[in-house]
Formats: sequence, C-alpha cells, structure tokens
Amino acid sequence: MRTSVKLLIAVAILAGVGFAAYKPTMDYLAKRNRPVWRTASVEQGKIISVVNSTGTVKPKLRVAIGSFVSGPILELHCDFNQEVKQGDLLAKIDPRIYKANVSRDTAAVANRKADVFRVEAQLL
Repeated sequence: MRTSVKLLIAVAILAGVGFAAYKPTMDYLAKRNRPVWRTASVEQGKIISVVNSTGTVKPKLRVAIGSFVSGPILELHCDFNQEVKQGDLLAKIDPRIYKANVSRDTAAVANRKADVFRVEAQLL
C-alpha cells in the first residue's frame, strides 16, 4: 500500500507541475504568433527611389552617326545624350589637312598643265 500511495503522490505532483506550466506556455505561444504593429505620424517629404541592378544596359534606339571626312575635332556643338535633329552641326573638324591636300592637288594640276604646254611646244 505504501508504494501505491507514493505512486499516487508522484502522479499528483506531476499533474500539478504540468497544470502550472500549461497556462504560461499557452500565453507565450499566443503572444509569439501575434503580429507586431508600429505606428508613425504621416509626414510630407521627398520620395527617393533607388534601383540597384546588375546586367547590361541596352538603348531603346541605336543610331549610327558619322562624317564624310575624319580628323581632329576643333569644336563640339552637342553634349552626350543631347537630342539633335537631322542636319544639326555636331562637331567642326580641323580643315587644315584638307586645305593642304587641295593646295597640293592644285599645284599638281598646274604642273600637269605646264607639262602639256611644254609637250605642245616641242611638237610644233
């Protein structure tokens, strides 16, 4: 009989401990799953939008721009990403190289004309 009384007391103690631990455990679990709200007053301010991304930027439209001649640029009349129209002057190329070529070719033509006059004079 003594062992059954000891067993009954042990079961009663375990039941009491379980009942005492049940309520705080249920309260903790109920509070743990509850959403937490944070409130703030409404203020007017600037909207800042930042986009961080990786990859390659591709243009909507690609336009080939070129010139009939090449050379050093003296003046640049447009800026990067500036909108331009057809016929707008974008840059002025240094004309000294081409003026020298014209002078050289003019001298060559005059030289050939002199050769023609010399040959005609020898034939007569």
